[in-house]
Amino acid sequence: MPDSEAAKSSLASATLLNHPDPKSETRLSTDASDSAIGAELSQKHHGMWRPIAFFSRKLTSTQSRYSTFDRELLAIYSAIQHFRFFLEGRPFSVLTDHKPLTYALTSKTARSPRQERQLTYIAEFTTDIRYISGTDNVVPDVLQRAPCAEQPMVASASPIPPIDLARMAEEQLRDPKVAELRKSGALKLKEVNLDGCILLCDVSTSRPRPIVPPLWTKTIFEAIHNLSHPGHKPTTRAISARYVWPGLKREVKNMKAAHICSPSSTGSPDGPKQCQSKTTCARALLRTWIARFGVPDSITSDQGPQFTSGLWRELHNVLGCSNKHTTAYHPQSNGVFTAALKLRSKPGSLDLAGWMNCLLFSWVFVPRGKKTLTLHPLS
Repeated sequence: MPDSEAAKSSLASATLLNHPDPKSETRLSTDASDSAIGAELSQKHHGMWRPIAFFSRKLTSTQSRYSTFDRELLAIYSAIQHFRFFLEGRPFSVLTDHKPLTYALTSKTARSPRQERQLTYIAEFTTDIRYISGTDNVVPDVLQRAPCAEQPMVASASPIPPIDLARMAEEQLRDPKVAELRKSGALKLKEVNLDGCILLCDVSTSRPRPIVPPLWTKTIFEAIHNLSHPGHKPTTRAISARYVWPGLKREVKNMKAAHICSPSSTGSPDGPKQCQSKTTCARALLRTWIARFGVPDSITSDQGPQFTSGLWRELHNVLGCSNKHTTAYHPQSNGVFTAALKLRSKPGSLDLAGWMNCLLFSWVFVPRGKKTLTLHPLS
């Protein structure tokens, strides 16, 4: 019973949003980090400041490279834009923990066009910008924290195969190049606890990035590159977002040039050339591509019997997408997938069900943002 009462008390005392009062004093508190911005709209009710609404969003890659002044200014500008229907025509003050902003509207310092535009917009609503210490600016500070900053993790949403961090930590202690990097001061290094392992990481970004010893670079490359086998630039971005080592870009480019992707990863259909029935094709389309990517706007295929059957036409009617056929005996009309068919001539080792489900179809994205699926029977 005491636990139940304690739970009720905790729920009752939790912070709740108050209803806005047009006569109460209003303030807007903002904050920004290198990855996100946040704001709290609050009013003074019965002598205490109560939250009315919250706002936060992630910064774009360009905005994350802004200076501290520009990010804090962007936080005020974006928060006023978000709450403009409530703030317009109402006196309110803006609280920020970046003191130079309190003089921004009165200073004669030369500003960039973007700063002038944002300051002009802010001045249309209020000129009362006040300073508040960071320790007192708690709510916006929490809102502008990205999840990766709260939970330092090496992996992101992508299903990257697990890395033995314990062995990597041991190799960091033995490797002389890691010791040299620690002494050089080129990176902002700090020992971070990741999954119970103490790893030397670069903490200059919002996500701690472990220093990869030379013996582990190939393992890291294969673990990330083998997810979808992208080019060297996407692979470099994916790796550098999670790990770091000297000469990363050059080494990833060289490893990508020397890396031969398997036929199944490049989308080259090598396998059995039987069982091309209309039922098999329709089942593979529904269970694999429609289930994963949704219904396309149109499906382009040649004039094979599978794709001109009544079952195929009825499937298009049910899905609500159009069916387009290429010119007979003109494989150039469906060139992308036809070229993929010619990449390999030796049958692969995949079983029929796995091969049909994974390699029968390929996506082609056409202009104007429309999504089109191209189909080709194996011949």
